Amino acid sequence: MAPKLRILVVDDQPMVRRALSRALEDHCVLAADGYDGAARILASEPLDVVVSDYEMPGRNGVDVLKTAAELQPEARRVMISGNPPADIKRLVAQGLVHEFHWKPCGLALIDGLEALAAAARPSPAPSQRVVRQAGDGADGPVARNDSAAA
Repeated sequence: MAPKLRILVVDDQPMVRRALSRALEDHCVLAADGYDGAARILASEPLDVVVSDYEMPGRNGVDVLKTAAELQPEARRVMISGNPPADIKRLVAQGLVHEFHWKPCGLALIDGLEALAAAARPSPAPSQRVVRQAGDGADGPVARNDSAAA
């Protein structure tokens, strides 16, 4: 069995936090309901993966993932949202977001977290590939940056 991952789930919706925590029960899951709680955890707990909703009251998921990149650059960063930022593909290409998934999240997110956290360290030339176009109904990431570069 693969070692347990330390995963931070950030979402203002309690049902989403609970659902992801249950789905990831084989791992150590920490949860926060917004930026402030996430920032406290990021400053005090080593993490393998940070999963953050985009739209939350106060500071949004981009802010959460920027803080994650600063405090824990080795952690993989995943954004989930039903209404992503207009520049999500740029955020992925720049390495701030390693992977984006549409809400409601399907099994592709859960299954992909272990592979994402175990992904190879940065290669000399980061590659970005679009896995599917937004709104095509497929379950899986819209875009993925296969490099761990931040």
